[in-house]
Amino acid sequence: MFSTISFAQNKDSLAHIAVEYAAHSNIAALRPLNKKMGKHFPHHVQLFCEMAIARSEGRYKKMVECIDSLRLWYPKQIQTKTQLSLGELKAEGLRQMGEYKKLHQFCKDEIKILKRKGLRTNHLKELYHYQEKAARLLGNDKRSQLLQLVDRKLIYELDSLYNKEREHVDEFTRLRCEVTLSKAFHRDTELLTKSKALVQNFKDSLDTEELSTCIKAHADILIMKGAWEDLGAWAKYIKSIKRSHTAPITVYDKLSKKFSSHPRFHLERPSGDYVLNTSYEWPLLLQGSVNNSDSIGFILTTDQPYSLISEQVAQQQQVETINDTLLLSTTHGFIEVSPAWIRQISLGKIHFQNVFAYVVHSSNDIPAQMSNVIGLNEMMALGKITFLPERLLISDKDKGNANVANNQEHDLYISVQNGLYIHATDLMHKTQPLNFDISCPNNILTKKCFTESRRNKTLAIHIGDSQYTINRPVWVEPKALHYNGILGVPFLRNFEQVTLDFNQMKFKASGKSSYVPVRGKFSYETNKFYLARNEEALSTGLIVDPEETQFLRLLIALGKSNREEAAAISKKLREANSDFYDPYTEGESLFMCGKYQEACQLLQGIINGNFPWNDLDEIDHNMLKSLLSKCQFYQNEHPLRLTAETSASEYECENGTTDIRVNNKKTDAVLDLCCPMTEISAKTAKKKKVKILGKQDGATYGIISKIELGDFTLENVPCIILTDKVQCQKELPLKGKGIRLGSNALSAFKQVRYLPHTTIYSTHVDNNSQGANLSYISHWNVETKTKGGYATFCLTNNSNVTRQNLDSIEMAGQAISTTKFEKQQKQKGEKITNCISIPYLVSKFGAVTLNIENMKLQLK
Repeated sequence: MFSTISFAQNKDSLAHIAVEYAAHSNIAALRPLNKKMGKHFPHHVQLFCEMAIARSEGRYKKMVECIDSLRLWYPKQIQTKTQLSLGELKAEGLRQMGEYKKLHQFCKDEIKILKRKGLRTNHLKELYHYQEKAARLLGNDKRSQLLQLVDRKLIYELDSLYNKEREHVDEFTRLRCEVTLSKAFHRDTELLTKSKALVQNFKDSLDTEELSTCIKAHADILIMKGAWEDLGAWAKYIKSIKRSHTAPITVYDKLSKKFSSHPRFHLERPSGDYVLNTSYEWPLLLQGSVNNSDSIGFILTTDQPYSLISEQVAQQQQVETINDTLLLSTTHGFIEVSPAWIRQISLGKIHFQNVFAYVVHSSNDIPAQMSNVIGLNEMMALGKITFLPERLLISDKDKGNANVANNQEHDLYISVQNGLYIHATDLMHKTQPLNFDISCPNNILTKKCFTESRRNKTLAIHIGDSQYTINRPVWVEPKALHYNGILGVPFLRNFEQVTLDFNQMKFKASGKSSYVPVRGKFSYETNKFYLARNEEALSTGLIVDPEETQFLRLLIALGKSNREEAAAISKKLREANSDFYDPYTEGESLFMCGKYQEACQLLQGIINGNFPWNDLDEIDHNMLKSLLSKCQFYQNEHPLRLTAETSASEYECENGTTDIRVNNKKTDAVLDLCCPMTEISAKTAKKKKVKILGKQDGATYGIISKIELGDFTLENVPCIILTDKVQCQKELPLKGKGIRLGSNALSAFKQVRYLPHTTIYSTHVDNNSQGANLSYISHWNVETKTKGGYATFCLTNNSNVTRQNLDSIEMAGQAISTTKFEKQQKQKGEKITNCISIPYLVSKFGAVTLNIENMKLQLK
C-alpha cells in the first residue's frame, strides 16, 4: 500500500502514523509499516516503534532497552505525560523479567522525577503500585522466589518449587501459592477454601491486583456451581472490607438476587462409559438441546469457560436472562453477551442441569452457528473425556479421582484467562506453555518461541514423558503475554485418540493419524457418508463460501441418489458461473432423471461454447461428447416409470432366476439391485424386440418398452445389450440368455426386503426409518460404526466379505463379528474397498431391508 506514496513528501506523516499505531498498540498495522519504511524514520520514532512491537511479542528486555535509549538520547522529544507512560511500561517490563530489585529502585526514582515535574500523586498510582509490589517481592529467599513466581504466573516453576518448600514458608505464602495452583489445576473445593482464608486473614497483605484476582477466582467457582446464596454472601463480605479492587461486585449482586431461588448446577449422566457423536472436521460439533428444544449444533471449545447460546435460542426456549450487556473475550474478539440461567443443556443422555451461561447478542458480527458453544466448565464437569475419530467418549466419572494430590505432576492447567493450556517442552528442554484450543482450525506457533524450528513442516514437543509431533504449524508473530502458540484441531486429529483427564489434569494421546481436512478440497472421490456427517461443521463459520456450500450439498445429494436435487444445484452453480460447476455432473443427473432432451441441450450448448465459462479449456470435451452421445440415444424416449394395474404394493420373487415378461413375452431374469444398469443378451433383445438405440465405447444401448413383474409394470427401461458371449454367460441366467434387471430399474421401488429364499419389492416403506445410512454412486455403499469412527462397505450380491481392518463393526445397531472376513491385501496404487454381501447379512440376521426412499439399511 506504500509503494505509490511519494516518500519525500510524506515521510513526516508516515512517521506520525507509525507513532500513533505504536501509542495505541495497533501492532497489526504498525508491523508492516515499520518493516517497509522504518529505516527512513527518525531514530527516536524507530525506537518507539520497536518498543511497541517488542512489548506485543513479550520481549521485555528489548522493550526496556528501547525505553532507556529514548529517555537517554531524546529527552527533548519526550513530554511529561509520555515520560509517565514510558515509565509505566518499563516498570511492567522489569516485573515480567523478574527484576524486582531494579523495579523498586526505578519506581522510587521515577516518582521523585515526575513529582518535580508537577505530576500529582493520583497520576502516579500505577508506579506506586509497582513500587509497593517490588518492595514486597524482592529478595532471593524461598518465600520471595515463590511469590515472584505467583506474580509472574509461571505455573509449573511455582508447582515444582512449592512442593519442595511448602513446609518452610509462612501461612500467607502458602495460601498465595495454593490459590494460584488450585485454580490452575482445577481443584475447585480447595480454591474456595484457600481464597476465602487468604482474603479474610491477609487482605491487608494483598495489593489491589492480587485482591481482585482472588475475589474473581472465588466468585467464578460459586457462579459455575450455581451457589447463588454463597455468591451473595461473598459479595456482601467483600463490600465490608472496604478495600480497593476491580472485581465486578455489582454483577455478583445482580446474579445472586436474580437466581437466588434457583437450584445448584447438577450433572445427570448414564452410568459407565458413554459415547457422543462429533464431527471430524473443524469446528467440532455435537448435537444437543436447550430445555428440551429441537436439535442444536453445539461447538466444543476449551478456550472459553462458560457455555454460550444464541439470542434466538434463548428467546425460543424462554431462557431466563439478565438485561445487562457485558463484553466477553472470545476467539472472535470481544462480543456482547448477557448473563443467563438455563434449566437444562442436553447432549444425548447427558444433562447439565441449572447452568449459568451467556446469551450472545444477535448484533454481534459472528456467524449464528458459532453462538452455541459448550464451554470448558461443562467439559471439565464430565471428568474424563477421550476424543476418538468422530466420537467423544465420556468415561465413568467414578473411575477418576477428583481429589488430586497436590504433589502430582500435571500436563494441563487453566490459564489466568480461563483457557486450557498444555505444559509442553521443546527438544531444547525449554518450557513452552501452549493453549490447547479445540475450537481453533489450525496449529499456530509463534516465531519467537520456536526460533530453531520455525522453518520445519513438523515440530516435536514433549508433554509429560511422551514426545508428540505438531504437523504443518502456521507460524505467526507473537500476539501477547505468555502466548507461545495454539494447538488446534489438526493436533487433536493427529491421533486416533486423545484423552483429557480433568480429574488428574493429565493429557494422553495414542495412535498416529493423518489429518487432512477436506474443507475447500471436496472431490467426487470423497466419501459421501463422511461429507454428510460433517456437513454442518464444513458449512459453519462462513469459512466455506456459499457456492462451495452448494457444491457440498450437491455431492451429498449424489450420494443419496437424489438426482433431481443434484441437477437443480448444478444449474444454480452454472448460472452463478461458479468454479465448482461441473457440466458432466449436471448432464448425467438430468439423464438419470429421465430428462434426456434437457440433458442433450445442455451438453450440446457447453460443447458449442454457448454458455459463458471461466475454465472452458479445462473441460474434458471427450467425456462430454461421450455422455452427449448416450443422451442423444434416448432424447426421443420417455423417462422410466413404474405402474401397478391393481392396488398391489409388493412383488415377491424367489432368489435366483425368476420369470418376468419383457414386451409381453415370458423371459428368464435375475433381479440384481447391485448391478448399475439393466443388461440383456443380444439374442434375447432381438427375440423380445428390444429397441436398439446405438453403440458407444464398446457398449450397445437400448430401451425396453415394457417389463412386467407380477402386477407391476416398468416402462421405458434403459438397458445395455450384451454382445460378448463370455460376459453374457457370466452375468445372465441360462447360459447367457435372458435379462438382468439392475439398479436403474429396481430403484423405482421404494423398498427391497431380502429373506433367505425370497426377495420382496415394495412401493411403500416401513414406518421405521432408522438403520444404517445408504449411498449410491455406481454401486451401493452402507455406513457402519467402528471403535471411535466409521467404515464404509460396498454391498454386493456375491459371497465376498472383505475388509482392510478386521476390527468388529456395528451395522444398523447390530454387532457384526469380522472373524470370517477375508483380509484384503492392498496392491501398489490400488484403492481398498471394504465389501460385504447381502446373502451374508441375510444368513446372519434373517432379513435385510434396503429402504431406498430414505436411503437406510435395516437388519432383521
